[in-house]
Amino acid sequence: MTTADRESAADYPPSPGPVQPVNRRLRVEFNGEVLAETTRGVRIVEKDMPPVYYFPPEDVRTEFLVAEDRSST
Repeated sequence: MTTADRESAADYPPSPGPVQPVNRRLRVEFNGEVLAETTRGVRIVEKDMPPVYYFPPEDVRTEFLVAEDRSST
């Protein structure tokens, strides 16, 4: 393999990509209930993965959530 044939991590976009504001309404429904709805959502795209959408906590109906010992950020 020559130097010209080698790949470099610097040749690829960073992962995850930048946080992108979503310019439309996002809504999550389950069994006829609206679990979350926002016009302030954001999305993040990681390499080789579908986009992930995030909702502000105040736009999520937390009465449908179950607390766990684990956490995520």
